[in-house]
Amino acid sequence: MQWFEILYSPIDDLLFSGGRVLLVIMVVAFVMWSIVIERYLYFIFYSKHLAARYVDLWQSLDSALRVYRPVVKSRYLSEYRLYNERGILFLKSLIKASLLVGLLGTVVGMISVFDAYALTHNPIEEIAAGIAQAIIPTMAGILVALSGLYFAYHLQQIAATTTHRLDSNLLNPC
Repeated sequence: MQWFEILYSPIDDLLFSGGRVLLVIMVVAFVMWSIVIERYLYFIFYSKHLAARYVDLWQSLDSALRVYRPVVKSRYLSEYRLYNERGILFLKSLIKASLLVGLLGTVVGMISVFDAYALTHNPIEEIAAGIAQAIIPTMAGILVALSGLYFAYHLQQIAATTTHRLDSNLLNPC
């Protein structure tokens, strides 16, 4: 049980000094990273099989349906693009939300600074704690947003590349 206290103590200190807003930032970070991991697993394990299925469907179209080939191709590409981009918009929203929640932590911390200054005659310790409570959530929100920003951009590039690859495979099936 002592190992748990050793691991939990710094996290507990950080949460105490950063305020309750850090819990919200932690939840946002957990959801964001869950989406990032799910999207990478999708592109590694499922995206190629789905594209191969669309190519097989494309090749099995009847020659009598040649008139409808552009419509069918557009539908296949739209469906595949939707599968590829699923979750990326929500990921970008979580990135923005982490920044806003970090700023909320700044406001909450600054309110506690002003309360400490107004209520005590020797406010140095209280002001320092309030400033820490203001800065730590801001730093955490920016850190979560910056870490997610790269992966959101990379996942969007992968989605565009694989969709373009399917488009070229439907034009010239291998």
